[in-house]
Amino acid sequence: MPSAAEFSSETSRGTRNPLAGLCLVAALALPAANADETLPWNLPSLFEPPVTHATDARPAKGLESFFYEGAEFKGKPSWVFAYYGVPKGDPPAGGWPAVVCAHGGGGTAFPEWVRKWNNAGYAAIAMDLEGHLPGGNAHQVEGGFPPTQGHQNAHPARVDYFGDRVLPAPEQWFYHAVADVIRADSLLRSRPEINKDKIGLTGISWGATVACTAAGL
Repeated sequence: MPSAAEFSSETSRGTRNPLAGLCLVAALALPAANADETLPWNLPSLFEPPVTHATDARPAKGLESFFYEGAEFKGKPSWVFAYYGVPKGDPPAGGWPAVVCAHGGGGTAFPEWVRKWNNAGYAAIAMDLEGHLPGGNAHQVEGGFPPTQGHQNAHPARVDYFGDRVLPAPEQWFYHAVADVIRADSLLRSRPEINKDKIGLTGISWGATVACTAAGL
């Protein structure tokens, strides 16, 4: 995983992100650890390329859609839905630069976001961080499916503002959302068409909070 300095974000464009201060809140929402305790995430595991599973559940024209395995939930890996795309043509020497796209609260994997970065010359992955399949009709989501529809292998959905903070860390939404972002980075790094030294991370709203935490880890 790159250092925090290697990540790109909306704040790098000179705009102040009002949610930046939530990064500390996010970290404090997890159970406090003593000095001799480790982080709740199994980082060596998350840094490994995840297993992927093909799906035709929510196709998007011109993009690859699949599930990849995130952190374990109740004894088995959770599955995270994602869209992935690359620019047209052959990759440059060293591979495409790439971006991990973390959506905001109530959002999902947005095809529009992947296409936007593809048109700018980047590969991109956008994943659903709330245990859902893409639905609704915003941001080029196709098919007219209902929003916030879960699936069999999903991890927990978001519960208000850390509404599940009394649960053990591996049962909290935020724990899994951060793991989802790290695993997306690990997935990009495993792709031969990607430049492993040029992977950025961007997030909006809740996604910015998740992105900041992932960058710190």
